Amino acid sequence: MDLSQKSSHTQKTVVSLKKEGKKANNKSMIAMSDVKDETKEEEKEEGENEQEYYNDRVLHQLPAIPRFPLGSKKLFEKENTIHLGLLEEHFKKEGRLEQKAAMRIVQTCAEILKKEPNTLYLNDPIGIVGDVRGQYFDLLKAMETIGDPANTQYLFLGSYVNRGCLSCECVLLLFAYKITFKDSFFMLRGNQDTRAMSTFFSFKDECKRAKKKLCPYIRKYKYNLELYDAIMNCFDCLPIVAILNKRIFCCHGGISPDIYTIEEIDKLNRFQEVPEEGPMCDLLWSDPADEYQIDEDDETKESEEKNVSWFAFNETRQRSYVFGISAIDDFLKRNKLDSIIRGHEANFDGYSMKYINKQTGIPRVLTVHSAPSVSMDIYLCKGACVNINDMVIRILPFLRSPNPYFLPNFMDVFAWSLPFVAEKVVSFWHDVLSFEEPITDTDDIIKSQIQLPILANKRSVLKYKLFFVAQIVSIHHVLSHSKADVACLKSLLSDNKLPPATLFSGFAHIANIMKTRHY
Repeated sequence: MDLSQKSSHTQKTVVSLKKEGKKANNKSMIAMSDVKDETKEEEKEEGENEQEYYNDRVLHQLPAIPRFPLGSKKLFEKENTIHLGLLEEHFKKEGRLEQKAAMRIVQTCAEILKKEPNTLYLNDPIGIVGDVRGQYFDLLKAMETIGDPANTQYLFLGSYVNRGCLSCECVLLLFAYKITFKDSFFMLRGNQDTRAMSTFFSFKDECKRAKKKLCPYIRKYKYNLELYDAIMNCFDCLPIVAILNKRIFCCHGGISPDIYTIEEIDKLNRFQEVPEEGPMCDLLWSDPADEYQIDEDDETKESEEKNVSWFAFNETRQRSYVFGISAIDDFLKRNKLDSIIRGHEANFDGYSMKYINKQTGIPRVLTVHSAPSVSMDIYLCKGACVNINDMVIRILPFLRSPNPYFLPNFMDVFAWSLPFVAEKVVSFWHDVLSFEEPITDTDDIIKSQIQLPILANKRSVLKYKLFFVAQIVSIHHVLSHSKADVACLKSLLSDNKLPPATLFSGFAHIANIMKTRHY
């Protein structure tokens, strides 16, 4: 083969390879277009499914709960710029955040709070909010009453979690506002913002993942213990007190016998769990003593105990102190202050004024509570917040907002209703099996004698089993509703034991015994 033939042969092979390459590229483009069409169809199907999900509701006026958690891509517009409107509306619908997004908010806020001192020095105009207590819709109402955080300076007095079922939403929204407006949005620590109180109440249960072995009906509710620990570490970074215009002392609880000057507060180590005693505990736990009119004719010890003028043990909370008028005047004069603004207590009107200065008309202690839904069912309290401008204190009351209903301990409807259903079923069978109709007809007597012995044995065994279970349920029902009466009966007996069949007889028999006291 000569050179010309070789060159022509190579040109043909190159051309054929190019053709094959074009075919392969065309095939890949066709495959890519098929994939794009499939993804578009899947997106359309997802959108249709979401529309069906949101439309398939009994009450169309109620917003549907978001199916998917809100992620970082939608929540964070830039590096640390948070879409606050989207976050607020997402929480209104009881939506969740992705774990990474929630952790990012908490950790970023903690880094900002670490740089702040124990004592914040602020100037008016400013809006002050009292206890939040996990009441998300009351929090939105309070912020709506005061104004937009973009144009208004804020100070929160602590206790952001517990009692309410939306504590995670309250904390994450407030942390997001702190990140966005770090120079005009301030938060203090409250007595509820601790590991001990959040474990005793509901916040830890709201965050954590329940163990399936111990509680198979309750699954992961909102987040996990990793986020809970991060929030607790962020609470350790919260400042303790604030001074407004160098004249108003703001804290969650009150003053301490161990604190003489404001400078001593700056020396405290706040980056820890709140101790059970000491100055840091007092600033978050103490209360003002009740005001009583002094009766000059009454010189008994009871009147002296009622009129606490200095410090006394806080019997109500079994921790810290109550402080009277002498302790307040001494603290205010020594630090050149006029008044104390605090939270920590619910009030019927949402606020209370104590120890009013007759010369200036300014209350020495002003208590603000901003979570009316916490005690609405018991005390029918209102909520309130405070607006201070040019040293003029304006109190802004508001009513509770409608809240979604939650079952106790964050249970679902099946876990909550199964014990009641089981009790009713067992009691039904107990009534059925304990009913015996008298036999009068001779034909019925003959039929009952002809029954097979094996079938009769099976029925009797089943009957006694159900009867035994029903008796156990009835005993449990009696014990759960008559604990005091049963304990009283046992105490009246010499051997501290009830007579046989006392619990089987029911409530009426026990009540009759308590009246007559035969034992």
